[in-house]
Amino acid sequence: MNVWLFKQAAQALILVAASTVAMSTVAMAEEYLTQQGDTLADIASKVIAAEGNHAAIMRWLAAENPTAFIDGKLDLFKANVPIKLPQEMALQESISSAPLAVVTVPQVSIINAKVLIVAAFQRARPDWQLQSIKASPIAGVYEVQILNGPLAYASSTGGYFIAGDLYQIASGGFVNLAKQTREQLRAQAIEKIALNQMIIFSPEKAAKTHVTVFTDIDCGYCRKLHKEVPELNRLGIEVRYLAYPRAGIGSESYKKIATAWCSEDRNKALTQMKMGQSRSMNVCDDNPVAEHFNLGQQVGVTGTPALVTASGELLPGYMPAKKLAEVLGVTP
Repeated sequence: MNVWLFKQAAQALILVAASTVAMSTVAMAEEYLTQQGDTLADIASKVIAAEGNHAAIMRWLAAENPTAFIDGKLDLFKANVPIKLPQEMALQESISSAPLAVVTVPQVSIINAKVLIVAAFQRARPDWQLQSIKASPIAGVYEVQILNGPLAYASSTGGYFIAGDLYQIASGGFVNLAKQTREQLRAQAIEKIALNQMIIFSPEKAAKTHVTVFTDIDCGYCRKLHKEVPELNRLGIEVRYLAYPRAGIGSESYKKIATAWCSEDRNKALTQMKMGQSRSMNVCDDNPVAEHFNLGQQVGVTGTPALVTASGELLPGYMPAKKLAEVLGVTP
């Protein structure tokens, strides 16, 4: 997702939320009989014929009808249950012109906050998918990972979100908590790739740590880094290669690196091709190059070589073996 477009959309979403705080006069029935499949967002946006703060209405409905939900979760109503609807007086009392942050449902659970956040995002930007939502160190603020996009922070009501990094103020400096989360997610995504789908160069003795390298056959600095692999192994660092043809899937670079992965001796083939030796192209149907390439884009790879530490830190570009060992905390 383009970061500039994301920030523009974020500003627009915040403006929309801020402009819809005040409730207009509401006239409606006192109760509604739920139908199978009704969600909290459905009731708030379709059943209630009123303009106003959608998230605040959802909070009111949740607070006043706590037993109407399946398993107590705010993602789905039980069918054929009469639920209480807010009347004009109730809305005026519980939904004021105060900022969304101070209008809360008592004891909002993490599950309920997630439902409110998802509903708010879907209503404002249905083309965005939320990959994960979890509580942040700040009360009432949740960490939201946009699928194929940046990390954001949303209020528990779903009324506001912030596009940017969250820092913890610690003695002696600041800690970038957003960066830590990105690294955790990156490490988890790479761990899902089976080792037998990688090309691995291991030390003779037990490895002290490993580094995952997104590589390309035609990349000059990838070839330079590959010459450092024996030294990295000597230092106790295992090198795990993933394919990242910079020219894209279907390109000549793709065919070359797929050939390495489709060879009987992958390590030998990769080394020979990085040394400039030609081989007959052999692109097998079950090669994992496209999967590696998509993963690289997902975790923030923009060029090669791109190194990812065991903890998920992304180190773009070539780095000499001794310097890399220092960064990894490996001593001879």
